[in-house]
Amino acid sequence: MTRTLSRLTLLLTLGGLWVTAATTYQAGRLTIEPRAGDAALTARTDLAPGLLRGARLTLFDGRRQAALPLGPARLGEGPADAALAWTPEPGLEVDLRLQAVGSCLLWEVRCRNRGEESRWLELGPALDLQPPAGQAQWFDGWDDKALSDADQSSVRMAGNMPLTALWTPDACLAVGLEPTELISWFRHSVAMGADGSVALSCTARCVVDPGTEESVRFVTLAALGEWGKLEAFDAYYASFPECFRAHPEVDPRASLGSSQYRAWPTGPWSPEICRRLYGGWEWCYAPFKRTGDIVGRPELWDYTPVRPFGTRPALPRDEYLAWREKAFTDGAERCGVAMMFYIPAQVWCEEQLARERYADALVTDPRAKTYFSTPWVTGHDNELLVFPHATSFGDQSRRDLADIAEALPIAGFAFDTAGGVARYTGPALPRLEGRAWDDEVGVYCSELVAIAKVMDYVHTLRRDGRRLAVVSNPMATGSYASCVRSDSAMLERNPWQHSRTESDRLRWKLGHKTMVWWEGYEVGDFVDLATVKPDDLAAVYEGLADFTILQSLRVGAIPPTNFTQGIARLVRWLPAIVDCVQAGWEPVPAVRLPAPAWASRYGRGLETRLALAQETGADLDLEAEVVNQRLGTGAMLFAHTDGRAQVNRVRDGSTLLPLRLAVRTPVLLRAMVAVEPASAISTAEVTLRQEATRAVLQATLTGAGTARLRFATPAGMRLSAATWSGQPLALQIRDGVPEAELSLGEAGRLEVAFTSDLFELSDEALLGFPFVGPDGATAALVVPADAPAAVQRAAARLQEYFRYWHGRIEKPAREVLLPIQPEVAAGAAVSIALVPGRPGRPAVVRREGDRLSVEADSAVALEAAMDRLLRALDRRWWTSEIFGQTAVRDRLAAYGRE
Repeated sequence: MTRTLSRLTLLLTLGGLWVTAATTYQAGRLTIEPRAGDAALTARTDLAPGLLRGARLTLFDGRRQAALPLGPARLGEGPADAALAWTPEPGLEVDLRLQAVGSCLLWEVRCRNRGEESRWLELGPALDLQPPAGQAQWFDGWDDKALSDADQSSVRMAGNMPLTALWTPDACLAVGLEPTELISWFRHSVAMGADGSVALSCTARCVVDPGTEESVRFVTLAALGEWGKLEAFDAYYASFPECFRAHPEVDPRASLGSSQYRAWPTGPWSPEICRRLYGGWEWCYAPFKRTGDIVGRPELWDYTPVRPFGTRPALPRDEYLAWREKAFTDGAERCGVAMMFYIPAQVWCEEQLARERYADALVTDPRAKTYFSTPWVTGHDNELLVFPHATSFGDQSRRDLADIAEALPIAGFAFDTAGGVARYTGPALPRLEGRAWDDEVGVYCSELVAIAKVMDYVHTLRRDGRRLAVVSNPMATGSYASCVRSDSAMLERNPWQHSRTESDRLRWKLGHKTMVWWEGYEVGDFVDLATVKPDDLAAVYEGLADFTILQSLRVGAIPPTNFTQGIARLVRWLPAIVDCVQAGWEPVPAVRLPAPAWASRYGRGLETRLALAQETGADLDLEAEVVNQRLGTGAMLFAHTDGRAQVNRVRDGSTLLPLRLAVRTPVLLRAMVAVEPASAISTAEVTLRQEATRAVLQATLTGAGTARLRFATPAGMRLSAATWSGQPLALQIRDGVPEAELSLGEAGRLEVAFTSDLFELSDEALLGFPFVGPDGATAALVVPADAPAAVQRAAARLQEYFRYWHGRIEKPAREVLLPIQPEVAAGAAVSIALVPGRPGRPAVVRREGDRLSVEADSAVALEAAMDRLLRALDRRWWTSEIFGQTAVRDRLAAYGRE
């Protein structure tokens, strides 16, 4: 809710002015036309004639508890006027502006109060529908519901998607909030008519003070009906892409998994554990002495806690701050992890501090947990719930966040307790946006507004050339506003807690962003560790790990170190899971499968990955139908990611994939070739074999006619050559994608070769390099004494790689430390250098005899090159790491012997 047009709303104008009132508004498959008089809006969709009968704006007076008839509508008369305007009663003016945004029609409803009493309003759009009897389903923001004769509504502020949808097999209609809209209360509803009609609506409450104006932005949309509410999500995400992807200027490691306390604090083997298990960011829990004073200001340092301090908080201030700075520096520089400074979303404050300094910020909602007299954030404090926006505590929070960003090597802030919706009614209320009203406390502002404002502020802060990231813990029940503003989020659950589908609710609100599981296996919930037989314990872990793989691919979640460390099968699947999540979960799977199989899709077009699985006790043979028109143009041909051949049959625009889905084992495919027109191709057998330094795509194609083929390029590769039935194939690059034209007939053979854009050597040459021999290090790292810090860090990472392997993984362990020397001497050597302005690629790794060289034109390129070099070395020096829980590890050591 805004009192003036927001930045986003201004971007939605055409030429700086809203479309004039006489315009017909069309977005995607929905058309709305404003008209003067009582029938204010006509609406239609071509997807299902007769389903959509009209659209209207609803208005309710909260003080009188009665609907407010809008009366006859007036069409706007000038380019800056609204599409429609009403005067429901003297002193109240309402106008509506419509604008196409992607596949959505944006409704901006503005209310002006020219009276002398504040207005409590509930307003929003409704779509009038006539669904065929028994064919419609309704999504209430949380669950799918069957329609009945009774009206239904959902006011789940803690958890609801800001979109409600109703669908039939032919079409899906949806109404909701513009995703950046900040409001304190909204409702999704279906109202049933005696003739079987349904009014689908989303309404929001607002408070309009005398002499002021408030606006609320909503969306309506029409989409296909095959995948139900997921069709609406797809259109919603595509219309507001910036809301459902990480901010492009934050550290990309925020979109990896969490190192889950392996870098906070660091241990002797932390760098490699974090890297191997894709721990990109760290949840640096409670790095402050006193909740509400994250800086550790001298005037706030000394106080008496209600419970004894732990070891570190009991330190003198200078010692504590020195320890904290070193801990963050070790994680950032030694481990290469994006360190996220933990805050409880700035909504909790130590009791004495809150009462003495920030009384105006106290939240007193009788329905919310506002006071912890038991251990909560720090363990030694009692904490009160506070409102961190436009209050004294909000002002202090901004100063503190900026000071932390300047003082410590952080990549962002970790927002715990980020999904709250408690009602604030304190003295700052009159100046807050997004206020609502109810019969219990009167006017209030939801905590979700304040948390969103803090997140927005964090994104304005910069360090090392990047905006600071927001990594959050909103829970599945968290508010939509926090999810929209997070760059990634954890679900503080393991994959099997509560219900199989609880994670879906968080996934829907995050869109394409990274989601990470939390907690761990907690097998004590299943067995008694003191008495369980090792074989039974192993079976429990194997089952939970397999379910974690399936759930991770189903909803797009990365399992962090508590799940992966020491679990070989999960660690082998981890790169593929991370790759899928990085490509971005897509709501519409675009795959038709017989039950009980399921499919999830990641990426679009030639970036498409498909995860398919089933969860029964027997293998399942089936044919999956990929609906190509949902992926792009032409027919997509798919390859297994594990190197197996995959048969593709193209029929009526779809690609048919015969598959065997094994028990507890997913199938992962990726699109490798797009063929246009689809009618030119009938069958293909496609194989992709990929190594660190090269890849080969082979396909036997049968069809008829001339076709244009576009090729997907594996990450880190470039297409180097292609042949068709043994003859060179002419290639061209269009929009960055290699393509070729050829004539299809009987069983032609296509082969496409890719080479690394980094490595100028083979896998055999790289993995056979003599880094270490039986007697210790055999290669030296060449780093001049005056080398830049980036070069020194790169050398330290390679040195740490072999120290870790031989000191922790190899048995018996031995100390191996590749020496670092300023110049090449006798024997094998690895030289690392920054060469600004080097021609060609940003970085290169090559080998000449016993000399391996790594060159890059910038610190960023060198860091990325070293990441890829170490990943390539993992092909030889692979490990699942060592399981972290000693008691469990000891029991499993007897596997097969008891």
